[in-house]
Amino acid sequence: MNPRPPECKVNYEAIWENFGVWLLKTHKRKNAIDLLHYAKRYSVILENPSFASELQTLSKEMRRTVMSSLSNLSKYIGIYGRWKQIIRNHGLKWENTTSLETFLSILNSNVEQAETWLKQVIQKLPREYSTVLVFDVLAGLRLVKQQHHAT
Repeated sequence: MNPRPPECKVNYEAIWENFGVWLLKTHKRKNAIDLLHYAKRYSVILENPSFASELQTLSKEMRRTVMSSLSNLSKYIGIYGRWKQIIRNHGLKWENTTSLETFLSILNSNVEQAETWLKQVIQKLPREYSTVLVFDVLAGLRLVKQQHHAT
C-alpha cells in the first residue's frame, strides 16, 4: 500500500491507543487486537479512497476483517458516513465465508492451529456436536477429494 498522502487530515498516531481501549469495550481481546492492526494498516483508505480498490484483491475473510476494522475506526473518529460512501463507490461487499469454506480452511491449516481451534470449539458447542468432532479427530477421518470419471 502506498504511503499516506501529505494532505491527511486525521492524526492517527495520536488516536491508536485510545482506539484500542475503545475496541476492547465491545470486542474480545484477540478480535480487538486484529481490528486495531488492520485499522492501522488500511486507515489510509479513509483519507484516500482510491486505495479502496486494493480491498477487492483480498480474500473474502480478510476483506471482511479489514472492512470491519475500518468501520470501527470510522465510527470512532466520526467519519462513518464517509466510510459508507467509500463502500458504495467501490462496490465493496460484506461477504460472509460459507461454512464449507471455513471447514476446508481448518482442514488445510497446520496441526497446531487446528488443535487450538478444536479445543475452543469443543468448549462452545453442545456435547452432541463436539463429540462428533472429537470422534473425527481420534478416528483420523480426513477429507478426501474424489475424482469422478465418466464411464
